[in-house]
Amino acid sequence: MICVRELQKLRGSNRRLWTLSWNHKGSVLVSGGEDRIIKSWAKCDDESWVNSFSLPEAHKRSIRCITWSPCGNFIASASFDGTVAIWKVFKEASGHEMEALVTLEGHTSEVKCVAWCPSGHLIATCGRDKSVWLWEFDDEEDVQCVLVSTSYDNKINVYKEELDDWAVFIQLTGHDSTVWKAEFSPSGDILASCSDDRCIKLWGWEGACSKSTSWVCIATLTGYHIRTIFDLSWAKPLLHLKSMYSVVVYSVTSSTTLLKRFDLTDIQGEKASTSSVRL
Repeated sequence: MICVRELQKLRGSNRRLWTLSWNHKGSVLVSGGEDRIIKSWAKCDDESWVNSFSLPEAHKRSIRCITWSPCGNFIASASFDGTVAIWKVFKEASGHEMEALVTLEGHTSEVKCVAWCPSGHLIATCGRDKSVWLWEFDDEEDVQCVLVSTSYDNKINVYKEELDDWAVFIQLTGHDSTVWKAEFSPSGDILASCSDDRCIKLWGWEGACSKSTSWVCIATLTGYHIRTIFDLSWAKPLLHLKSMYSVVVYSVTSSTTLLKRFDLTDIQGEKASTSSVRL
């Protein structure tokens, strides 16, 4: 039986609360309602949740719906004032901050809902005026496309496109044997790799800055497998790893921790070596 328990009550207003939305990492919760304030809530080191940022008078009337963009960098808020606002989210040392980018106007009455398409390039809104609007969204930010390869030489090469060709601009070293696979996290800011050396390494931008040209190993997971690790797979916010005889599930947060180890002998149907796992 599934057990559900209350972790904490978040109180920020005595007015009606209309909408809640998690970011793609599950690390920030935003809320909105009759008080016209967008509030963000973040988890502290002691596992408690606090109001990390408030944006007063984000709209002229109640905020009916808030939703994060798939990339996690933007928030769209729909209001009874007939508008939809797009906000840029910044991570500062003191918490999250938001900056207004654009206000979408067109509905003749209350906007009830707003949603992003999976690519983040389209926004859909609907309202009391019985209409559905589709909006094109372009954040006009440079997006860097990269290609990653693993090899028997124990290295991971990261390529970027230059003119009509691809060139290595970062080479990650640290594994002691063949690197079998590397895969980016759903947010794209962490690269996980698995190897014949029975280690899993997590790689990120040096200084946690995506504008940096240098990547570093930010965590090494070892001691959980007794044989080669052939495959790994991300599932928000978890990382699943597969070796010849076991599956391991990790929680990837500020400190990567082991959630569960499944021995394949305990999984019905597993009678031999399995080289891949997905969720």
